[in-house]
Amino acid sequence: MGALDGEQLHGLRLQAEVEGPLALLRAATSVNAELLGRDDLGRIGPGAAADLLVLDGDPLRDPSVLWGGPDRRAVFQGGIRGGGP
Repeated sequence: MGALDGEQLHGLRLQAEVEGPLALLRAATSVNAELLGRDDLGRIGPGAAADLLVLDGDPLRDPSVLWGGPDRRAVFQGGIRGGGP
């Protein structure tokens, strides 16, 4: 996932407002993985290659944890915590 700039975070917020948070999460993970033909992306499990986003809250109840400040989320890449989105 890497760092997210303000424009990307704004896009996430708009998508959540239009489609809802569940559709947003699916679009950002499993739907994109399917479009790319990559069964190792968009899921958590053995053999998966995706980064992991850990949130301080439930994005289905409070989607703002996705675009809130970096203190509300952590990104792990290759099992190592990164600088945050």
